[in-house]
Amino acid sequence: MSKPLPHGEGQRGQAGWFTGKSFTEWAKAELVARDYRPLWHSLAVLSILVIAALLFYKTFTEGGTLMAVDMTWPSTVARTQLRVVNAWYPYGSYPAVGAIQWFFWIYPSSAIAKLLNLSSASYMFIMYYGVFSLAGISMYVLCYKTVNRFGFEDAAPYAPYFASVFAGTVYMYNPWSVNYLRPYFAYPIYALLPLLYLMLVRMFERPSARNIIIFTLFVSVSNTSHHMVWFLGLLFSYLIYYLVKHRSKHGSVAGAVKATAGTLLLYLLVNAIWTTPYLMAQITGRPFTAYYVPSFEPLSLQVLSKNNTMANNLRLVSSWTWKVSDLKGGAFLEVLLFVIPACAVIALLLLYRRVVRSDTVIYWGTVAATALLLATGSSWILKKPFEYLVFRAPLHQAYGWMLRAPERWLFFVPIFFALMLGLLLAHLLVRAPSVVFVEWHGGKAPSEAEKRLALLEARAASNRFRWRLVATSMLVAIVLASLYPLVANRATNIYNPVHVPPDYANLDRFLAQHESPRVVWLPFFTIKLFDYAWAPGKKVGPYSIISSTPNLNGQLEVTNAGSYYNWLEGLYRGGTTPPVTLVSPVMLRKGVAAALLVPFSAAYAVYDVSVKTAKYWSIVAGQPGLSPATMTKYLRVYRNDADPGYFWGASLTVEAESFFDNLALANRYVESGLEGVAFTDGDSYFGGTAKLGSEFRPLPVSNYLETLNRNPGFEEIAGPHNMASSWAGYSSNPEAKITTDATEKLSGARSLKIENRSRKEFGIARVMSDEIPVEAGGVYAVRSNVKYGSATWTTVEIEGYNSRTNRWSPIVRCPNVVSGTADWKEYYCSFWIPPEISKIRPVLGCGWVGKYAPGPAVTWFDDVQVMHIKPGFFDRLEAPREPPDVTWEESGPSRFKVTVRNAKKPFVLVQSETFNDLWVAKTSDGQVIRPIPMYATINGYPVDETGTFTITVEFEPQRWFSFGLVITLSVILLSLLFLLFDWKLRPVVEERMGQGAVRTVGGKVMGGARGLLTRLRGAVEDPPQRTSRAKEKR
Repeated sequence: MSKPLPHGEGQRGQAGWFTGKSFTEWAKAELVARDYRPLWHSLAVLSILVIAALLFYKTFTEGGTLMAVDMTWPSTVARTQLRVVNAWYPYGSYPAVGAIQWFFWIYPSSAIAKLLNLSSASYMFIMYYGVFSLAGISMYVLCYKTVNRFGFEDAAPYAPYFASVFAGTVYMYNPWSVNYLRPYFAYPIYALLPLLYLMLVRMFERPSARNIIIFTLFVSVSNTSHHMVWFLGLLFSYLIYYLVKHRSKHGSVAGAVKATAGTLLLYLLVNAIWTTPYLMAQITGRPFTAYYVPSFEPLSLQVLSKNNTMANNLRLVSSWTWKVSDLKGGAFLEVLLFVIPACAVIALLLLYRRVVRSDTVIYWGTVAATALLLATGSSWILKKPFEYLVFRAPLHQAYGWMLRAPERWLFFVPIFFALMLGLLLAHLLVRAPSVVFVEWHGGKAPSEAEKRLALLEARAASNRFRWRLVATSMLVAIVLASLYPLVANRATNIYNPVHVPPDYANLDRFLAQHESPRVVWLPFFTIKLFDYAWAPGKKVGPYSIISSTPNLNGQLEVTNAGSYYNWLEGLYRGGTTPPVTLVSPVMLRKGVAAALLVPFSAAYAVYDVSVKTAKYWSIVAGQPGLSPATMTKYLRVYRNDADPGYFWGASLTVEAESFFDNLALANRYVESGLEGVAFTDGDSYFGGTAKLGSEFRPLPVSNYLETLNRNPGFEEIAGPHNMASSWAGYSSNPEAKITTDATEKLSGARSLKIENRSRKEFGIARVMSDEIPVEAGGVYAVRSNVKYGSATWTTVEIEGYNSRTNRWSPIVRCPNVVSGTADWKEYYCSFWIPPEISKIRPVLGCGWVGKYAPGPAVTWFDDVQVMHIKPGFFDRLEAPREPPDVTWEESGPSRFKVTVRNAKKPFVLVQSETFNDLWVAKTSDGQVIRPIPMYATINGYPVDETGTFTITVEFEPQRWFSFGLVITLSVILLSLLFLLFDWKLRPVVEERMGQGAVRTVGGKVMGGARGLLTRLRGAVEDPPQRTSRAKEKR
């Protein structure tokens, strides 16, 4: 064994203060031996922590909870922790497989927070402030090592530290970083990217099992983002760079392949908690599909790429959610934001001779240039290739927002800019000059001429020093000035905390007294986010939804204009223009709201009046079936008497044409209700097909629709102007021409064409048909097909005659009001007839010419049918229904044991969770039942068993997660045991058995080093110092 080395002579003493010296003497000796580097590093890290705190200054001064857009976390630490261990999140009802990727980052930290009894607000702040500081610290490490490798001979002693702190500041506060900190889980891998790079380089240089394990564990902890392209981009881009550089060295190439393959294989195993569910979903043919995929089109990509010009990319301000002009800095700010890329280019030119010898700068410069080009998306020269990658390339759906929001490629750029600015600052920070006269020429004193020459040289050096000091100050000042406007804006408007009112906690206590039942939150969550009165000036995520008891809400369908959520809100909310609408208030009966809330299986409806973006309190206020339960300043809570339960059995399923069939029947049976009746309303937004077998005897509305109006297809014509019979002009509009058209039609021989040249507002040209007598309480429908061009306010109305007022007025619009230009589209709406309406008639309207349209406005109508549902439908609907009794026991958010009693015929087991094909029901005899979409929104399991039996309903990825967790923990344990052996036991075994024996037993991949502690301790020290210590120890 090695003997302790004495202190002094520049060596590190191994005899510690515990052997006789005081701690102060030992610490001072250690600092002297290391040229005070630990002290400098400590001060640098402390400086970065202070600088990072500036972004959160309002939290320090005002307190509160960080909250804005997707920076919205649940109200408790336990709820946050639950997200990373459950594949299904019941608080809003959506799959949470992506959150499982946060496991290594969130679960340990939240466990510590719970142990320390931290509030959710405190925990959240620590996580944000901590990861933001980590970005600066990790960049500091990379820049410090790079500066030392550059070896600036005349640099001041403090230059590497000051330059590295400056680089860390730029890396933290550049526009891309400040904006992407907000969603948080895209940030940890960015924050630790410089350290990941250093570890990656070490792994490729020495591809030992130890280095592969350490790198893989580190990247598994830091990669909380579902953007795997970031991690894989780092790994494979460096692999390519390494192979190009070492292509002639066979051993290096083999080592690089070994490092890459080993990392990928170990990464899959370490991350089995989420890779197992992902692979199993692919194998079973039910892949996870992001909610935005169905609505993503080339136009969407163009919108997301529109702001991604190369100029914006260089300034790191490309974004589809905001523009530089939002900061209101004018042209000066537009130019000022070029400072960072401009200074990076200047540094590249000034330090060119050193740069060409630096692998770090060459690699990151190449990666940054590539990323800048990719970040243009479809807005520049990569339009065609980029569209192929997004829409047609193999596995294109798996890329996610990495390609759909192309500014995320800028992830790879700030590290290069920050590094070059740090190197430039280190180049400028030189030692202060000093003049020392020495004797030379055989001991003779220097002559007066020599003295004057020396003084002149000293003055020139002093001037150069001053100018460099001025240049350094200007560089720091102008860079900070370019960062300030955006940082100040975000610190004031995004990273400023809010004070959550106690209403939500009071509601939780109220619900806890009633066994924490399911609720439905109103208004529903929308793509425009929430505008809470208690969070002025902020757009906030669904805080109430993710913080309360389990509930069903619309986070997954915010891009689906035709969702049940949007349709239901559209019935009661003013100020919107839904595609189809009921115009008259008499068409919506009191008490029908409770029936329309059946899919939510909610014991309580909670209306949040603090949400300012949507007001439709009438959906709950004064509604029979919804009785007031409690009230706070912001929350109105109603007990829902129509709650069918989380699971319930439907003995009859109505196959509806649209949600308006649900409403029409709910209106008709508002007093008696529709217990045991469920609805299918077409396919799910996520692809599920709503189709039942004949053994379930579904009741399709379409089979009972009968057309009432004459000549709906305009096939019969009469009169000299080829006017369709049974149709006539409704309003005298001299600028309109009404005729049939045999060239433009949807079906049959002709359509009805209205040409309107009027530019007068509401100068609509109308055509009406014959009056149709109706029966009060009956259910009628209208189906229309419309095509239009350059028109404003084209519509198809159903007017009703009110026998009490003796007036005609619109009661239904189908379509509501459409404008612009569009091809043929079908619209459908059914409606209940109130007692005061005795007859109806269809009215077709062609809008006036649009403001900037060339004109004329033209609208074609075809197959405009007014129908009613025949009595046979109601005979079946009103026949005695005997739904089974259903009870259930919960084994977690994603597994339930359901007991069915007295099932007398096949039925549909309805579950109030967002439809997802990965939910399954399993009977006791092993039969697996896949769900179908009910109400186009939730799960329904067609069960053809009768009698009494049990069914297990589960979200399958949870079982796959549990299996993957076993693999993950096992692999991590084995990896840690290996590292422990490599650190502690290998030296002992080598000494006793010899290195050759150890290598024979463990294989060449088990080649070790002196230990993790020595490596980590030297991570921030310059390579020459580490090398000298290693030689001393040998």
